[in-house]
Amino acid sequence: MNTRLAATNIRIQQWTAVFKAKAESGLTVDEYCEQNGISRNVNILVR
Repeated sequence: MNTRLAATNIRIQQWTAVFKAKAESGLTVDEYCEQNGISRNVNILVR
């Protein structure tokens, strides 16, 4: 596996964990982002 693909896979795993944690939190996107230091400009959580 090349380095680029490995890095992409790691990012996918990290964001998957963020999506799951946000869903389980019961918080709004804004609340979750604020409490977890995620920029609100990362609007991928809205989808």
